[in-house]
Amino acid sequence: MAHDSMRDVVELIVPELQRRGRYRTAYEGGTLRQQVLGSGAGLPAGHAGRQVGI
Repeated sequence: MAHDSMRDVVELIVPELQRRGRYRTAYEGGTLRQQVLGSGAGLPAGHAGRQVGI
């Protein structure tokens, strides 16, 4: 089953890769946009997304 295969990856392969320094053990904070474009990245002032309040 695919679920069992994914569980094997998460429980067996990822920890070994982390032990070898080939897979992150922690991530820096911030949004995906900030991770991809840099910490100063944001929507332009005229962008419709800025009008949405969260």
